[in-house]
Amino acid sequence: MERHFSETASAKRRLPAEYRHFTLIELLIVIAIIAILAAMLLPALNRARDRAHSTKCVANLKTYTMSGLTYANDSNDYLVPADPTNVTVCIWYRNAAFRRLLGDCPGPLWFGATQVDSSNDRAGNPGLLCPALAANAAGRQGPYYSNSYGMTHEEIPVSGWNYQGLPGVAAYKLSRIIGPSQRLMFIDSADPTTDKRWSTLNYWTLNRRNVAYRHGNFTNVGLMDGHVESRGWQDVAVDHLWFGFYTANLAD
Repeated sequence: MERHFSETASAKRRLPAEYRHFTLIELLIVIAIIAILAAMLLPALNRARDRAHSTKCVANLKTYTMSGLTYANDSNDYLVPADPTNVTVCIWYRNAAFRRLLGDCPGPLWFGATQVDSSNDRAGNPGLLCPALAANAAGRQGPYYSNSYGMTHEEIPVSGWNYQGLPGVAAYKLSRIIGPSQRLMFIDSADPTTDKRWSTLNYWTLNRRNVAYRHGNFTNVGLMDGHVESRGWQDVAVDHLWFGFYTANLAD
């Protein structure tokens, strides 16, 4: 039997190339090698994709924060209102002036061209939405402005410095903010406005609402001075990021 096998293998090697064939064992070995390589490469590819999403998200939030600063410069130093109760002044993602600064203001408009029409209020330019949300939006609505990024509205009604002379309209007065590089303007969020109480990683994991840790358990944060940081939840759930914008207390 051994002699027969040896002769058969030797004869096979002497065959012209066009008559040689892979054996089943050889095919299985090739398939196993491909599977091992794929298992090794896929995590690296996923990490590279996630880094690309986070980088694009940081660039988006930079656009949002700089647009917010420009809006304030044009609006007596008031930031775009986060969520006003006055019907003629709208939430930030429907504010036509702010959307123009973002470079995306579809028509038609309402209330003297101050608000984006309800048919276009949430849908927008995909390039201005968090790409990690777009990649994971299967089975849910969106992506929209209203579930891509959110503004803080903590303490907006507290201080008279916030009011703009209109009932039901309050927004942060930027020139009075102390330590703007430590104060939140926009953040990855599943809701258009968000609060500190919903900023933990556990809350996001269980509810998929408010502060969104879409980037490897990190979230991107746009600050009141215009710069953007990537933070874990321990560095997001700190009081000075959310409260006391007009005080010098930056400790928790």
